[in-house]
Amino acid sequence: MAHSSNPYRVRNRLCNKSNAIPDETGTLDITVYHKDLVEPLSNALVKVYKISVSGQYGEVGEGRLVHQAITDSSGKIPPVKLSAVNELMDDNYSFYSIAIHHPTHHSAYIFNVEIFPDVATKYDVSLKFMYNNEDFFEFIMQPRKSQTM
Repeated sequence: MAHSSNPYRVRNRLCNKSNAIPDETGTLDITVYHKDLVEPLSNALVKVYKISVSGQYGEVGEGRLVHQAITDSSGKIPPVKLSAVNELMDDNYSFYSIAIHHPTHHSAYIFNVEIFPDVATKYDVSLKFMYNNEDFFEFIMQPRKSQTM
């Protein structure tokens, strides 16, 4: 009897292990500041998009809003748990983008944001005050490995 139960438990454990899909996630922390005053900016709208690129030459893509939040009095949003997406993964045809808007400040955009498993990615973003209804924005383009080679 001792021999008949051992193989069953081993098979059962192996089956459970192979069927388990690891949940690789990381955290995104964002703090927004006034650029001129160097103090936290409350009530800024932060939107996080996941961009997926396809096509033979990467010519087609679509974006999906995965999270949005408003900054508090300390300029922070709650930490955002996101699926890991980065250039070290097999599927490097996806990335995150962040859009930050405030009614009295210029918008800011961050492209090619990478999230690594079990790592907190932090961005401190400064928005410039809008004078005379100027219409422009600032952006940060994270370099990708494929762009630097």
